[in-house]
Amino acid sequence: MKTNATVDAFSSDHWMNGNLDSLSWVINPPTISENSKDVLLSEAVENGFAIPTFLVPFLGEIKSKLRYQVEFYLHRKVANSQIIIGVKPTNSNLYTALVTVYDDGCRPHRPMYEIFSPRIVRQKRIDTHSYGQVTCGFRSKDISKASKMVASFAPVGDAEMALVSIGSIQTEAEALLAKPRKVMEEMARELFVNKIYNSQKEELLLALERADAQKTPIVLDDCRYLMETFEEYKEARDKHAEKVGYIGDQAILYVVQTFNSSDVLLISHDNNVGAKCTRYPNADALPHGVLRPLRTMDVESTKEAHKVSMQPIKLEGVGYFDNCEGRTFTWSNNPYQIPLYAVFVDHKTHSEVAQEGRTFVAIV
Repeated sequence: MKTNATVDAFSSDHWMNGNLDSLSWVINPPTISENSKDVLLSEAVENGFAIPTFLVPFLGEIKSKLRYQVEFYLHRKVANSQIIIGVKPTNSNLYTALVTVYDDGCRPHRPMYEIFSPRIVRQKRIDTHSYGQVTCGFRSKDISKASKMVASFAPVGDAEMALVSIGSIQTEAEALLAKPRKVMEEMARELFVNKIYNSQKEELLLALERADAQKTPIVLDDCRYLMETFEEYKEARDKHAEKVGYIGDQAILYVVQTFNSSDVLLISHDNNVGAKCTRYPNADALPHGVLRPLRTMDVESTKEAHKVSMQPIKLEGVGYFDNCEGRTFTWSNNPYQIPLYAVFVDHKTHSEVAQEGRTFVAIV
């Protein structure tokens, strides 16, 4: 059993972790209704909530081991009639654990402590009272052992959160970036190569051999079908080449909104070089070359068609926006529904951002 896994190792698969999904670790994601929100435990107590007797010493132990740098929430997911408490270190973007306590049913009665965390990864599922069979759970009758484990989970920082989120859209964003030039390749295949039959291939070979033998430039005037097909392809190619030329050669920068502040992260990410990040106080402070395509995608997302479909915004030459804010399902690419953009910029802008940015590494 691993207890220090990165959060991207957690599986939302129902068979693996029952009703727990990636959003279970998010405090009040945007899709949660007002009546189902997580509530700060201290506020709930002020409003008359009585903490179950078994929970009081357990939460006290966790708080002590985390040096009181922790917040507890009444979690929205009541499990098997058990109250679930979300544990969030003050410097974490996500809950690092969901905990509960129940009577083990034995004589004499003893409390059983159950812990669920995105940091826990088991090879095999275990049976739990709260969520059935899971790979992210732990059970113990020892309060010291249980609280020590909860306190050991590393907080989920901005770097880990951002890099996991970027990884969830990177393949689609890169495919969109390459699409204009990919279309050129497909155009050549569909409008010319696939239309050349064996007889025309023989004509082409004869023309090539004749030109080679005579040491003259290749002339295909007598290959009428070939020339007509080529002219049709050339017209479509030149028209699309204008679009590709207008877009220019581009690279990707990722814009990620942080959870715990208004700060925005601008990240250059390369699988070979690694990630470089510059932090801005808000989106308006981003460089103009980044802000322009970002605003274009924001405007596009307000159109009725996108409001209804809630599908990602994909604009060639502009970028990719996950558009996850209104989604009610949790199986989208962006696991934590964090505001996330892949912005297409010229290489000069990309290079400047990479040079200014600091090395960005997730620490677990």
